[in-house]
Amino acid sequence: DNLLSAWARVSGVTAAEGNTVTLTWTETLMSAGIVSVPVTYEITGGQVTQNADPIPLDAQKVWTSGRTFEVMTEPGSDTALFQVSPGETVSLTGLTGVSGQSWIRCRNSQGQEGWFPDPEEPISETAADGTWVYGYFQESMFAG
Repeated sequence: DNLLSAWARVSGVTAAEGNTVTLTWTETLMSAGIVSVPVTYEITGGQVTQNADPIPLDAQKVWTSGRTFEVMTEPGSDTALFQVSPGETVSLTGLTGVSGQSWIRCRNSQGQEGWFPDPEEPISETAADGTWVYGYFQESMFAG
């Protein structure tokens, strides 16, 4: 599966050593907006392969939920592990793809970690506090 969408653009080379290179992509996730995604590739015998799946995301960034959503046990699963409620903070720690669907790894403040599907279409709605929320999080930023 291609782990990045057609919205993704290379924003720079962040590391290169031997036969590996890490490119930082600027990706638009429908749940989180614009994020930086470092992807490491290995070049062997004229073939380029992606090294990490899932792709790591910035686990230090804190996201504040503007809506309720379920986090599943694993990518592609419909078994809920926990629910994220408006005002709750989480970290987004990884990105993978299953059958053409992007899945985001999420860790809550209790340390539970699971996966939720990134919506295929943009989402916007009024949050519980009356502010307008694009995506799932108050920190989501979109352009275009």
